Amino acid sequence: MKKVSICIATCNRNQMLRRCLDSVCEAEKSQNYEYSVVVVDNNDSPSAEGIVKSYCGLINIMYDWEPKPGIPFARNRCLEKSLELGADFISFIDDDEWVEPSWLKNIVLEIDKKGVDVISGGVNQEKNGMVVAKRSFDDVCSRDIAETDNVIFKKWIAESLKFDEDFAQTGGSDAMFFRRAIELGARIKSCPNAVVTEEMPAMRQGMKWRLQRHFRYGLTHCMIERKLDHGKPTIFLLSRAILLLPVGFAEALIKGISQGGEGAKKGIDRVMRGLGSLSYFIGFKYNEYRR
Repeated sequence: MKKVSICIATCNRNQMLRRCLDSVCEAEKSQNYEYSVVVVDNNDSPSAEGIVKSYCGLINIMYDWEPKPGIPFARNRCLEKSLELGADFISFIDDDEWVEPSWLKNIVLEIDKKGVDVISGGVNQEKNGMVVAKRSFDDVCSRDIAETDNVIFKKWIAESLKFDEDFAQTGGSDAMFFRRAIELGARIKSCPNAVVTEEMPAMRQGMKWRLQRHFRYGLTHCMIERKLDHGKPTIFLLSRAILLLPVGFAEALIKGISQGGEGAKKGIDRVMRGLGSLSYFIGFKYNEYRR
């Protein structure tokens, strides 16, 4: 029987973690697989152990504590524990998410196929009681990236790679991980029917947070490309960063006139990613996850 490890890194979000674990326990499961949950508490001191232990009678679950601050440290501990459990497939979801009832069954069936090494699922966001799509797929398609907010992959990737701890304060270690997996030959496919939903709190709905997030995307994009064995050259990245500024301003102006404020936001996003990319080349550091 093949083994599936479901990994959740958490930090100071115990109520969200409980909701996440509830949904995993209630999800449909195939009898052909053995399931385990690995929860790694990335906190100054253990705080979620009691919550995790309360699920011991419902599913095979393991709790561990990673004191080093930074999500890649917690993710690497998840990989270590999953391999110790003998997992054939390793999945990641976030602690602020909950899964659809068919999520686990669908994503496991897709990864247990030839010709695929990583399956990336869809993500919805709940904003003020309304659910909107953050990442969705109409059909199965190839991807050149994956994210740990809804993913499953074969164990050989965990045996070959770790999450880059240089991204502990900037974010982006998951993008780096799967880009490196592609360099090793991994094939990524989407799974339209494996969907999770994340809570979008009010603090993340403001314009300031959005600007900072897209600035960070631009910065980490350059960090990733320069670290990869076959990443984009400096001249390409610098040219792209400069080009994003006028293109973004033009898009914001045109769509702002035709569609209003919501239309202008995508152009502003481009501008911020351009500025973030330029900041990489001047040595500016933006540590979104510094504690």
